Amino acid sequence: MVNKILSCFIILLLFNLESVEARGLRTHFSEVVIENLRIGHSYSVKGIANLPLCVTNTSNRSVILKIEALAPCKEELREGYEAIPDISWIGFEKDLFELEEGEEAVTDVIISIPDSEEYLGKRYQAWIWSHTIGPGMIGVGLKSRILFSIAKEKEEAIKKDLSILPTEIYTGEIKIGEVFDVKEKGDGIILRVSNLGEGEKTFMIEPIKVEDSPFELKEGYEDCPNPRFLILSERIFSLPKDGEKEIEMYIAFPKKEGYKGKRYEFIVHAKPLDKEKDGAYSRIYVSLK
Repeated sequence: MVNKILSCFIILLLFNLESVEARGLRTHFSEVVIENLRIGHSYSVKGIANLPLCVTNTSNRSVILKIEALAPCKEELREGYEAIPDISWIGFEKDLFELEEGEEAVTDVIISIPDSEEYLGKRYQAWIWSHTIGPGMIGVGLKSRILFSIAKEKEEAIKKDLSILPTEIYTGEIKIGEVFDVKEKGDGIILRVSNLGEGEKTFMIEPIKVEDSPFELKEGYEDCPNPRFLILSERIFSLPKDGEKEIEMYIAFPKKEGYKGKRYEFIVHAKPLDKEKDGAYSRIYVSLK
C-alpha cells in the first residue's frame, strides 16, 4: 500500500521550473530529492507532493513513449549518493503511451524500499528515462533524476505541528517589472501547508529574508532585497487535524536595472500562530532577466 503519512518522514523536493527538453520531448520533472524514507514502505511522488511525471510530445507527429527506470553509472552519480541497488524499486502507474502532436503523458512515480536493514541510512540515485520507441523513426529521450535517502532507524518518525511542500522551488527566469504567477508558469506548482498536530490549529505563513531564517544563502544567490516582492495568496488560516491549505505565489520585482540578471533567494516561513520559533520553511530561488 502506498504510504502517504507525511509525519513519518521528511520530504525535500526540488522543483526546477525550467524544462528539461530533448528534440521532440519536454518535461518539468527534472530533479526530485526525497529525504528520510523508511524501509518496507512504498511512496507515491504524486500522492505526497502533487508531482506526477508529465512528458509532452513537442514534435509534429505522433509518437510512442516508453518510461523506464535506469541505474546511473559511476560518472553520473551526485556526490554523496550511490546507484540504486535495483531499478525495480522505481515503478510507474503507467509506462507506455501513444501521444499525438502536443499531447502529454501523465503518470505517477512509485518508490518502494525493501524491508531490509542493510539499506538504513543509505542515499541512492536513479534516472527516469522517457524515450520514444517504434520503427521508422529516430528515437529521442530525456532523463529525470531521482535522489532519495533512507532513515537511519527502522521506525524513525518526525513529530511536527505542520509541513510545507515543496521545500525548495526554482522559478527559472522572471522578467522584472511583471508579475510572475508561479502556479501558472510552473505546471500547477503551489505551496501546501498540512496540519500534522493533534487538533485544529491556526497558522501564519509569510516570506522572510534568508538572514532572518536558520538557513545560509545558497551559493550563487543573494538574499532577497525585499520579502514583499514574493506575494502569497494566504497569510493566516486555520486547519483541522490532517487538514491542508494550498498557497499560491506571485513574484513581482519592480522594473529597476539593478535587479536585472540577478539571482535571489526567498524564504517562506509557516508556523503555528501561538508559537514564535517553531514551524517549517520553503526556499524559493529566483532568476531575473
